[in-house]
Amino acid sequence: MMLLTLLLVNLYFGVLQASGLSLVVHTDGELESFRTKSIDLRCSFDNITSNVLYQVSWYKLNNDSSPGSTFITSLHDQEVHVEERQEELGLEGRVSIQPDGLSLNISDVSVQDKGIYRCEVTVLQPVLSKASSDVNLTVVDYQIRGYTENMVVGKGTPVTLTAIVSGSHLPSQNSWRLNGKEPLNNSALEATLMDQDGHWTVISTFTFLEDVDNTVMVTFVSYIPAATADDTYDNSSRTVEVQQVIVFREPTDFCDCRATTFAAAEAGCTIAGTVLAVALFFVHLRVVKNKSNLLEWKFAKVTSNRIFNILIVTLFLGVGSGIPVNFFAVQKGGRRDFGSFQSSNVQELIDLPEDQYEPPSMPFDLPSFEDYKDPEKCPNFGKEMRKKHFLLEEDCTFLNHGAFGAALKDALDVAMKWQVHVERQPLRFFDRQVLPHLVWVSRRAAQFVGADPRDIALVTNASTGTNAVIKSQKFSPGDVIYCLSVTYGAVKKLLSHVRDETGVTIQEEMVKFPLEGPEQTVTLVRDTLRPGTRLAVFDHIPSNTPYINPLKEIIDICHDRGVPVLIDGAHALGALPINIRLLNPDYYVTNAHKWFCCPKGVALLYVRRDLRETTRPLVVSHGHGAGFNAEFAFPGMKDYSALLSLHTVLDFWQCVGPERIQTYIHDLVSQAAQLLMEKWHTRLLAPISMFASMALVQLPPAFHGGAAATYDLAEKIQNQLYHRFNIEVPLKAVQGELYVRISAHIYNELADYETLGDAILQLQSELQ
Repeated sequence: MMLLTLLLVNLYFGVLQASGLSLVVHTDGELESFRTKSIDLRCSFDNITSNVLYQVSWYKLNNDSSPGSTFITSLHDQEVHVEERQEELGLEGRVSIQPDGLSLNISDVSVQDKGIYRCEVTVLQPVLSKASSDVNLTVVDYQIRGYTENMVVGKGTPVTLTAIVSGSHLPSQNSWRLNGKEPLNNSALEATLMDQDGHWTVISTFTFLEDVDNTVMVTFVSYIPAATADDTYDNSSRTVEVQQVIVFREPTDFCDCRATTFAAAEAGCTIAGTVLAVALFFVHLRVVKNKSNLLEWKFAKVTSNRIFNILIVTLFLGVGSGIPVNFFAVQKGGRRDFGSFQSSNVQELIDLPEDQYEPPSMPFDLPSFEDYKDPEKCPNFGKEMRKKHFLLEEDCTFLNHGAFGAALKDALDVAMKWQVHVERQPLRFFDRQVLPHLVWVSRRAAQFVGADPRDIALVTNASTGTNAVIKSQKFSPGDVIYCLSVTYGAVKKLLSHVRDETGVTIQEEMVKFPLEGPEQTVTLVRDTLRPGTRLAVFDHIPSNTPYINPLKEIIDICHDRGVPVLIDGAHALGALPINIRLLNPDYYVTNAHKWFCCPKGVALLYVRRDLRETTRPLVVSHGHGAGFNAEFAFPGMKDYSALLSLHTVLDFWQCVGPERIQTYIHDLVSQAAQLLMEKWHTRLLAPISMFASMALVQLPPAFHGGAAATYDLAEKIQNQLYHRFNIEVPLKAVQGELYVRISAHIYNELADYETLGDAILQLQSELQ
């Protein structure tokens, strides 16, 4: 940690008493502050009276309890004179000296401000003497999220609200209040989670209803316990809350016109059925009485009896019971409902043309990003976007989005709402809601990547999709699978497994670095791919060497030679535009939880129309035999919340603008790569135009001393960057050279890469 010093020199203000009493310094010992609040670090001392020159210094201690460097100086004679050096701790503009000339105030407290501060008093004249006292500052970090827009519902309709509290300490008390008072019947349910870093998340849901026209203010209040023994805050400052206005009205005030029309149609069917029943009753009497042709009479009597019995039942139910005729109607294909056992219904909804498809209703409101269509109203990319829409730690320089992504905070909230919704009535979700909602999100995702929804399946990750494709192939001994040396490691292991199982041959061609341009890869494929190859596998953006492969040219070469192509696009969705119709692969798989920022466990699998019949999911379940989409839709009981949160991620991208996001990401990674090359006097793995959201920048050769770089060395340097500098970035050993793989997203800014560049230079200096 850096050193925080407040130097206060007071001239002719006090002397050590002649009695020889030692100097004693006092601080609060333990203090805490909520994030964004203001805190005073108080200091006082005993046994000084007058006519002494002394100084007071504040330090923030390092991890080894040693002081750091001075950051602000104040001189006392008759007035206080301050020399400010605040930038060293990121406290610029946030600290000031209190009127007592001793205490230090920190405003807009951040998580990085936590730690041990030391107040040190040094007597300079007439006798040198020094004493100090420490204060431990704890920062309570809390966020609370819930509904913020007014809701209008029908009186007598149950309303369920959800509030999510997350932070550094577990709340000791949560409560729901109606118009400021505790409800008489509090039906709140809570779920409490703690992550590996000790941060808590509490999800609380509350259900209530009003039977009269009324406007209700619902407030969720969370009380945060004291983190220190000497708590300096009153109870009111230890609470966080979120409010929601609910307006209860007659249902007719805001009815759904589609529902009204549907009800009218039902009533019409009932009336029409009644009229028809009465008319056929008289026809039935005439048939029974007419015996002129005995054969015709017998046939007509049997037929009219059957029709008459059915319509009498209809008449009884429709008129006597008030139940519409279509109450007993079954869905197309004779299925009763849309539950997990009716997975085949998925295919019917997927096959519907867009103008005939109607999405299901949502059980809760989704976040809106409509304002972001105006760039002036959208948070600035960088720190502002990071703070508003991501949960990344403030003090971490996070440059490894390419590993597992970072989810949008809003999508995580929606996923948790789905989880709560499921548990409130599991059968309703799994037997009536999950499949229609999966169809809806699948249709939207297909549109985003330029594909027909009938050719898209939702899967857990790119590895799942790749396994499904390769394990569906009917390989024979001697078949050839073609790939490049940059193919993802897990896919190479999958191919080795298939080779061991079936006797296929793996043809792996070496890509030599550094690349001079995309034509180098095209030439390699053109010169080495043989007709009759059973399958070719390529990465859209290789993970370890993240250049963009020229897929259109490569796919055209494969198809000209009759070779089907599987594209591993794990890093593509969000990093660059995808148009599957234009690329025309046979198979394509991509993750939505990486660059697209969806919660973990969401990916898309594309299969060309004529290959769907032979492509099977890894798990056989209720949809088997009912069509490609039905087979992949419901593999069994699992958490579908991440898949369903994809709606929110799609809304975010469509409102902010895919082109705007991807332009920022590419421009930032280009600027960062140039900055690092200039700092380190090194080069890139490929031209900057071949990178999208990641780039590989060579490290100074001093790190491997002229010898070939190894994975072990790369791992050691990567760990140094993490443990000493809190920088999360991967290092790669590529063909004997060390590279750092930088990632860029809308929460990053150029200063992040300055931090990385300086850290590498410091490590390099320590080698000398």
